Amino acid sequence: MRRTLRIAGLLSLIVFALACTCVSSGAATLVPQGDAATTAGNTPESGAGPTEEPKPVEFQALADMGRIVFYSNRDNGLPDIYLMNADGSGVQFLAGEPDNTDLAPAWSPDGEWIAFSGSSDEGSFDIQRVRPDGSGLANLTHNPADESFFDWSPDGSEIVFSSDRGGSYDLFVMNADGSNLRQLTRTGTQDEVAPVWSPDGNSLACLCGPVDAIPYDICVMNADGSGLINLTPDDPDVDDVVWSPNGSQLAFGMPVWPEEIWVMAPDGSSKQNLTDNPADDGGIAYSPDGTMIAFRSDRDGKKNQIYILRLEDSSIYPLTDNKRVNVQPAWSPDSTWVLFLSAESLGVMDYEIYAVRIDGEGLTNLTNNPGKDSGPDWEPL
Repeated sequence: MRRTLRIAGLLSLIVFALACTCVSSGAATLVPQGDAATTAGNTPESGAGPTEEPKPVEFQALADMGRIVFYSNRDNGLPDIYLMNADGSGVQFLAGEPDNTDLAPAWSPDGEWIAFSGSSDEGSFDIQRVRPDGSGLANLTHNPADESFFDWSPDGSEIVFSSDRGGSYDLFVMNADGSNLRQLTRTGTQDEVAPVWSPDGNSLACLCGPVDAIPYDICVMNADGSGLINLTPDDPDVDDVVWSPNGSQLAFGMPVWPEEIWVMAPDGSSKQNLTDNPADDGGIAYSPDGTMIAFRSDRDGKKNQIYILRLEDSSIYPLTDNKRVNVQPAWSPDSTWVLFLSAESLGVMDYEIYAVRIDGEGLTNLTNNPGKDSGPDWEPL
């Protein structure tokens, strides 16, 4: 079997969420920044912590925070695309076919479209898009190849994606309506998958590795596919890559146990281990304002919980502290709320979509449905 299964493993947190029944919300506890925040990899002495208090944050009510797109199998056993208000109300079916699987919805930067990966009758995935009111549904790629990974360009005019239509996985780019398809990479000797656009739109980063083999590295290139270089040829494996909001760094996970979160410059220099802890840390999500990273960790002797890393002083504090399994954080556009998936236990993996403020207050189960809910993406504000 092709490397599709390995690539599907990159969607593990997406597929991971397809077994969900939530029963209780638990309680979120925020460790005060000045009292018991931990610095990456260390536990400070009593009373130690950031030297400056964080600036006051103005929190909006969830009801005033727009909408969230997600996928769920609540109606027919296979996941479809749904839309809800940010407080969990007004859930509505958006797109999907009864016998197909639809995953990974993502808003366009202007909020006019939602793109997603939808399976065909043959089982491969295409990139599709639909308007938030359900109109304009279109299959943009229409190809028997597997095309599961995509990213909107910062201005919303293009979509980059990976496809194995040529045998190995290469990167392609098209206009947001599916026209003007161009192939960016033609290495033939390696796969390039999971592309992400730099915030200025001039560069692309992706995971790359030998065809049908493990491990992955991080490759970067110009937006037209030229100048491709491998930034991590000497690292054992990489399973995620995320641009910082200002484009000055790439964050990535290195899943050699324990997994750690690293950053480096876009040229591969200045590598730094941000978490440096015996625990397993992963699931990188930069806050849109660039001041924080949300991640999941099993530190402190607990199951996976959501933590916040403040980049200004490297302090880390738990955002959730309960008996549930909490993973896959994602941010509100104003960097004041965090979405995450929460399950009763690792064995059941009964994920629901939760929201919590960055001060630990307002914990809310948004979906609270016997179906299996995952992949939330917040509407741009």
